[in-house]
Amino acid sequence: MRLFGSDRIAGIMDRMGAEEGEVITHRWITSSIGTAQQRVEMQNFEARKRLLDYDDVMNQQREVIYDLRAFALEVGKT
Repeated sequence: MRLFGSDRIAGIMDRMGAEEGEVITHRWITSSIGTAQQRVEMQNFEARKRLLDYDDVMNQQREVIYDLRAFALEVGKT
């Protein structure tokens, strides 16, 4: 929540008189928490997706280098 609207939520909680550790049952609060959770999950998904793309590029480059190395070793044998 600190990333997505924590000040707004904190203000609402103060106005409602909520205490620390109290169960949050108001629909606005639970909706805001749900929205924030969706945003965080989307950021995590995008980060994992970029990491996989990066990993694919690294694997392709690794294959090229290994092929070149294998070719160099074969040429060196003759």
